[in-house]
Amino acid sequence: MDINFSKLILPTTNKARLFSFITSVFDSDVLTDQVGDEYTRIGGINIYFNEVGKRYSYPKSFFSFNVKESTNLSDLKSKIEFSFYRENFGNLKCELLENSLEFCDPDGNRWVVEREPQIPFNISQVILQDNVRNY
Repeated sequence: MDINFSKLILPTTNKARLFSFITSVFDSDVLTDQVGDEYTRIGGINIYFNEVGKRYSYPKSFFSFNVKESTNLSDLKSKIEFSFYRENFGNLKCELLENSLEFCDPDGNRWVVEREPQIPFNISQVILQDNVRNY
């Protein structure tokens, strides 16, 4: 059986605000599917936002993505700060660590973007060095 992840639907108290934030931070577009529903695509996943009432209580979500370069983390942090400032989203929760960036979107969902682990050298070099030492 071949199964593919088709979409992720997130509750939000303000759909337009969350679309604005997410598309700005991740350089993605607002797209429309065949039935007219809007979504955005990040890392190959279609993300839909379902607007719920402000009194609606729902558990906050957690998301994790990987980037190849640590400079991508700094760029994302700048975009997040700018989006919060431009849209006046309120208190920003954003922390840039050595190999990750952790932040909350305007709805309080937690996002973590981590730098992919880097292999500092070719494994064959390690084997060759080990053989030379043992010779």
